[in-house]
Amino acid sequence: YLPLALNWLRLSLKYRSLTLPTAVNPTIRTGGMWGESKASYFAQLRRRDRRWIADYVVVQRGERTALRATVRAAIGRLGERGIGFPVVAKPDIGWQGFGVRVVDRPAELASYLRSFPVGARVILQELVPFDGEAAILYAREPGGARGSVLSLTLRYYPHVVGDGCSTVEELMRRCPRTRWKLATYLGSDRFHHGLSRDDLARRPARGEVVRLAFIGSARAGGLYRDASVGVTPALAGRIDAIARAIPHFHYGRFDVRFASYEALLEGRDFKIFEANGIGGEAIEIWDPERTIGAAYRTLFAQQELLFRYGHRNRLSGHRPETMRRFARALIEQARLIAQYPPSG
Repeated sequence: YLPLALNWLRLSLKYRSLTLPTAVNPTIRTGGMWGESKASYFAQLRRRDRRWIADYVVVQRGERTALRATVRAAIGRLGERGIGFPVVAKPDIGWQGFGVRVVDRPAELASYLRSFPVGARVILQELVPFDGEAAILYAREPGGARGSVLSLTLRYYPHVVGDGCSTVEELMRRCPRTRWKLATYLGSDRFHHGLSRDDLARRPARGEVVRLAFIGSARAGGLYRDASVGVTPALAGRIDAIARAIPHFHYGRFDVRFASYEALLEGRDFKIFEANGIGGEAIEIWDPERTIGAAYRTLFAQQELLFRYGHRNRLSGHRPETMRRFARALIEQARLIAQYPPSG
């Protein structure tokens, strides 16, 4: 990341602002670099545009003496929205899947909230019943009528494939990719639950795919594949319409779950479960088939675009965050992440 920091400084001198990209999405805190409310993206959508969003409610973790009231309020709000268990519980201010977990019943929700930071907000979201997962990077020039999809990346959750005789743990230790993140799956990482002893000792049938984590981030060993060449006008048009429905949204990444790859390319049968702003990295760079040179070219181009968009919005009267507020948001996010319950 050092070359990226140096390039950021170069662009800051060129455009005379260290935080100029925060003006790219002026209605989102820090433009979505860090510390922003994840629910704030969806909250700005009109009702008719929310059909593409995985339904959710937001609750605030009350004081420790008011935990029962917080749980009752959460269950009541889920009922009002018609969202049943299981649900995905995740921090409203988050990063890389920290604190994200599937909650199967009210007792688990109470346990999750009990270990959540007091005063912090939690998103409880419907569990989308699709296995496919992708990240769609979007950009629209300020003042432009239409935006475009910059990249499409397929995300595969960490897994092993049974051989009919080995245990899950044995399979993990033999596979170079899962061995790399073994501490995560064994529960040695305090930020992740890991598998139970029964799950580790199970001997899956030959050809059976065993998912090792719910989250598919690189932190948990997720595999990314660049599928940008497959982007169709139908998909690009659908994402553009959703993004333009968010006021002054010009750059970001939508994480989606989809029923089938063919349906996704047709712009149907998918749900957005998370949105990111300028901090939404072009994650296709993590495709093992990509070279380090290609990765840096992509990220340098991303930074150049962010500063250019920020400059355009600054000319329109949108002010970037001050360095003090920018740094405060990062510190707040880091403090919260350190207190979140383990992800799953």
